Amino acid sequence: MYKYLLILPVFAILSSCCQNCKKTNSVALLNNDSLKTVLIDQDKKFCDLSLKSGFNRARMENVAESAIESGEGSMPLEGKKAIGDFNATHPDSSFTLQWQPFKAEIAASGDLGYTFGGWTLKTKTKAGHDTALFGNYITIWKKQADGTWKYVYDGGNDTPKPVTE
Repeated sequence: MYKYLLILPVFAILSSCCQNCKKTNSVALLNNDSLKTVLIDQDKKFCDLSLKSGFNRARMENVAESAIESGEGSMPLEGKKAIGDFNATHPDSSFTLQWQPFKAEIAASGDLGYTFGGWTLKTKTKAGHDTALFGNYITIWKKQADGTWKYVYDGGNDTPKPVTE
């Protein structure tokens, strides 16, 4: 009889632990979905600022100190300073870059994630004709100590036609 009295509280504790695990997993899933929305919104704000104020300004407001950017046919830019130095010698007045995030994923830790989508670059040919180039991108974002999201990696490639979801 005494054995059962000892076993009963153990089962009760284990049962409550399992129910707490289910609640924790549900909260984590809800939090993960809301963080995906936050990340998509951050990427959209980045694009909106690019259209309003130029890509270079938008880039500098969204880049983390230790970010890496890969570029077509060049070595990656490493760090916010290198990206700023590149901006200084490559003005953004001759093009408009617009993008649309299609997907976001968040790490279980809630402080790292990525967005993926398609971009369109509008510019002029050497002959002065309007033209558009297309591609896809992936941006890896990291939550900063102040709670903001900054990108730590940005890269992509050209595609022959617009990328859609």
